[in-house]
Amino acid sequence: MRRLTLILLSLLLVAGAIRGEDGFRADLRVLETGTKEERAQALARLAKCNEPEVLPALLALIPASEHLRALKIKKTAREVAKHLPEAAVLDAVLGAPPEARSTALAILSEQIAAGRTAVLAKRLAGPDPLAAAELLGATGSTTALELLTAAFQAGTPGKREGCIRGLALLGGFASRVVLLVEDAWAGATEAEQTEIRRAMVRLKCPRSMSWVVKAALGEDLERIVPFFDPCFRQDVLLALVRGLPASLTALRRLSNEDFGFEDDMWKRWISRLSAGYEPREGVLPEEVEADGNAEENPARAHFYGVPLPEGEFVFLLDASSSMGEKAEGEDEAPIDQVKETVLGLLDSLDRDRCFNVIFFSDRDHAFRRELFLPTEENLRLVRKFIGKIRAGGNTNYEAGLRAALKDPNVTDILLLSDGAPTHGRVRSADAVMNLLGGRLVRIHTISRDIRQPLLKEIARRTGGRRGVF
Repeated sequence: MRRLTLILLSLLLVAGAIRGEDGFRADLRVLETGTKEERAQALARLAKCNEPEVLPALLALIPASEHLRALKIKKTAREVAKHLPEAAVLDAVLGAPPEARSTALAILSEQIAAGRTAVLAKRLAGPDPLAAAELLGATGSTTALELLTAAFQAGTPGKREGCIRGLALLGGFASRVVLLVEDAWAGATEAEQTEIRRAMVRLKCPRSMSWVVKAALGEDLERIVPFFDPCFRQDVLLALVRGLPASLTALRRLSNEDFGFEDDMWKRWISRLSAGYEPREGVLPEEVEADGNAEENPARAHFYGVPLPEGEFVFLLDASSSMGEKAEGEDEAPIDQVKETVLGLLDSLDRDRCFNVIFFSDRDHAFRRELFLPTEENLRLVRKFIGKIRAGGNTNYEAGLRAALKDPNVTDILLLSDGAPTHGRVRSADAVMNLLGGRLVRIHTISRDIRQPLLKEIARRTGGRRGVF
């Protein structure tokens, strides 16, 4: 009897394991094909799962997911990683597809101890060393510097690219890394030179800054600009101002502005590109000689790739008819995706910084006519307001912008639209500048197509950022 009982218990455990396996595989399928509610339930179940296969599957889903869904999957991936051995987390990152690897590293590096350098060193010698090199660099250790330097000096071209990517993460050894990659520049392949440019921007020490400024003065400007973040671009511009008159051509190319040799006007314009900008200590070669690594700005929430402004801002959102049309293969219309994203960002807003939410179609639909603080009561009311918005009508930029500019304290506008204006008098960047009337308001533009010419020009003329939804 006792033996029969043990057999029955074993069978029940096996059956439970099979059901569990079927369950997590089914949940992963739901993330790709299920409704919004089904996906939320599946993510909640997966967050408690300790199956090693779940983590790499989640990481692979992130690049193809829209912004808010990707955030939820990242959060679930972190929870899953907490239930897994360190070796399983390491394998998941190393095995992630290339387009998901940087994201995997960013969300899971804190759960991979520096003591794994021996395992990673072996992976450097393998056929795909990039992930191992990045993880080694993320440890920030002297051992990582030695291993990556040796691998770089002995490696084949394909492996050297990965080593440069890892070395760029070793900010504590910035000067040594810059010397190493500087010496390798002349004999580097085109792919390696691309990684060296990326590394020089990322290291942000005086020596790398000097290298970047020289590149901007030469013919390499267009190749290095894609690696700039907004603050670093301002640092480079300011360094070029100090090189006037020899640097005037580079300044014009990098800024699309021309203040001639008037350095005060250049400095004033640079300082207005983003609120509260100050030159970062340790990156301007004319002022700092000691080795140093610039501090990164604290992570801020993003709205389709545009960081939420540090000033007083307005969400200005297209609610015309086309925003209500579902694209083929999507289960939500653009207006619903945008509303969902804005709702998800409300809790991340600074409680002492005012904002507003305005939709526009034929006319504006503003939550309020002035900016307001994100108190609990205001957030409750604005959520209710956003939930009631429906798409319909034409696209009238003028109506939306006039409503957004009514409050004189506005410093930034996040303008999202899926197309060019069809109504109103604002149909060109010149018309937008006339509407601003000299006010220093940055208009960050978000569109379906990053190449949308009008929105691209509006952002350029006002010092704004570009995003895609």
